[in-house]
Amino acid sequence: MNVQETPLHAHVNPDALALPTGAPDTPFYSWVVKRGNFVFLAGMSPYSKDKKLVGDTLGEQTRQAFRNMTSAIESVGGTIADVCSITIYVQDTDLQKDVYPHINPAVFEVFADRPPARAVVGGVALPRATEKVMISAYAIVDA
Repeated sequence: MNVQETPLHAHVNPDALALPTGAPDTPFYSWVVKRGNFVFLAGMSPYSKDKKLVGDTLGEQTRQAFRNMTSAIESVGGTIADVCSITIYVQDTDLQKDVYPHINPAVFEVFADRPPARAVVGGVALPRATEKVMISAYAIVDA
């Protein structure tokens, strides 16, 4: 795990996720930043550690993004239950018809009857045309 840490501030790139990359394939952001008990997660994309897109549908990709989010939050001693707020970014623009029917079941699977606050933003140009979703989050971790 790649960790840059001061007493109250940590930047973490968990082993379960591929390093965030940019041109020329060097990290230019952290997946997780922990400041005291506050945890900020970068946009979790639907990729496996080996940078393979997981899933063809919005529902499948949302589930993979949540798996990545779970790995990220666990890397700083938290759990998915510590997530207070999520923002879901999607390419589709008709949220009622094309988005909620696919993401709501995934949100329920992850958070059950205690979902975090949520915003869904449609019409977003995601980094790659094959990506259907990206999810960022804030959490408060007691660890």
